[in-house]
Amino acid sequence: MRRVVALSVLLPSLAWAQSTKPQFVPPNGLPLDTPLGTARNADGSGVVTFATMQAGIAGAVTQSQLAGALTAYLTSEAAAATYATSTYVDAAVQTETSRAKEAEQANASDIAGIKSDYITSSMLDSTLGGYVTGAALNSALSTYLTQAQATSTYLTQSQATSTYLPLAGGSLSGALNTQQITISRGDIVLTGGGSVLLFSGGRTGAYFSTNSFGDLVINTAVGGGGGIRMIPTTFASLPSSPPAGTEHYCSDCYIGSGAKGVNVLYNGTAWTGVSGAAISH
Repeated sequence: MRRVVALSVLLPSLAWAQSTKPQFVPPNGLPLDTPLGTARNADGSGVVTFATMQAGIAGAVTQSQLAGALTAYLTSEAAAATYATSTYVDAAVQTETSRAKEAEQANASDIAGIKSDYITSSMLDSTLGGYVTGAALNSALSTYLTQAQATSTYLTQSQATSTYLPLAGGSLSGALNTQQITISRGDIVLTGGGSVLLFSGGRTGAYFSTNSFGDLVINTAVGGGGGIRMIPTTFASLPSSPPAGTEHYCSDCYIGSGAKGVNVLYNGTAWTGVSGAAISH
């Protein structure tokens, strides 16, 4: 009963401790190890005593300390006045979402309108598939001359037609002036009584033609000039076995006791005079 009375006297003094930790003084001069309550330790001492109560009061937080620790925090009223609630945030998000969807729909309509004026990349690829690229065209034309190169290098068609023979067929009127004519595996065909005329020094020399029998006719006196002359050669320079009928003028050959310098003919076996007479050299 005494302990209950002492506790009832102590409690009002504990309630008074607000801003400073109270100096606990047990009532009626009771010692600090006086047990409070019925709980006991193994040695029989009280679990709760004035001493343990004093220790708890000493470690307690005062009201001013609590207020200082909470100064960095907002009260629920201050937080509500300063920050948005989850409901408000949800509503704002919903509003902005709706606005974004409306803008997206408007943009989609504008984009669709713009796309209608343009072609897709696949359509462009399909259209360009029938054309030649610049690289392919340059490669194909690499073996050809440009118009400027051809003009500066070769004759035009009108120049070639008026100056040179055509490549195939056609006819040539007027004189053909050239330094050399080379015919490879072909014939020179003269029709209509034409002739092959040889000129030298402005004078008409020998010319060749054919008669009605198809014989080759060598004319040697056209215009008062022209003749047939074979370049002289020595017997040692005559070919050893030319085709039969080959004729030369041998400068050191002679027949019998005649003078040197006779026409010789190869009869298929030996060189003789054109009459078949034996020759010496």
